[in-house]
Amino acid sequence: MKTTIKFRLSLVLVLILVLLSTSIYAISLPNKVLPYMSRGQDVIEVQKALDLLGFDLSIDGIYGPSTKNVMIKFQQNHGEISNDGIYGPATKKILQIVLDGNAEG
Repeated sequence: MKTTIKFRLSLVLVLILVLLSTSIYAISLPNKVLPYMSRGQDVIEVQKALDLLGFDLSIDGIYGPSTKNVMIKFQQNHGEISNDGIYGPATKKILQIVLDGNAEG
């Protein structure tokens, strides 16, 4: 009886951990262009994505100097997009690919 309870409890904990770990990458990237000094929830989602990739920045919803600089670094690391610091369609595509790759590996 004790073994069954321990097994069920362990299984439940493992399932909870799996659900939590998969939700980390469940970021809905915005579809609109976010230039310098954009504000709001869309900026927060981009900042969370960059933070997950190991970039050090504040998640404050303001696309200020630190977010722009991090975006430029991200763009420079992925040479097929421009290094203008603007979150646009090409940057979104690459950011999503990188996030998906990190979620798998």
